[in-house]
Amino acid sequence: DYLLCTKFQFVVDGGHNQKKRSKPTFEEWRAMIKKGNNVHDKTQIVTSLNDFPYYFESGVEHWVVWKLGDPISTTDIENGKMEILREVGCSNVDFINDTSVFLHWLNPPELKSLPEVDHVHILFRRPAIT
Repeated sequence: DYLLCTKFQFVVDGGHNQKKRSKPTFEEWRAMIKKGNNVHDKTQIVTSLNDFPYYFESGVEHWVVWKLGDPISTTDIENGKMEILREVGCSNVDFINDTSVFLHWLNPPELKSLPEVDHVHILFRRPAIT
């Protein structure tokens, strides 16, 4: 629910004394997709700094590309890196393949708690572009 509300702008449902849930809940969203309902945001993709970053040396930023509804593709990863570069004001797209600037990895399927919400971790070394 946290992920759906903070990254994909699902509505937060639940009062003061109730557990907060996304609306629709993940289970409801999944059921709508399986029934073939035309859910307007069936596939969404978001690039953001990791809310719970791993610890790295100074100058290394931990980003995540989240994708709801479909697996992450190579194009999604490249687009995520380009979005990071835009965020920091860099227009040199050649950096997306520079391993001194970017490192990325996908967790194996068995370690994904929500298989329909795929994600890739991207480390961005900001000092490498200056």
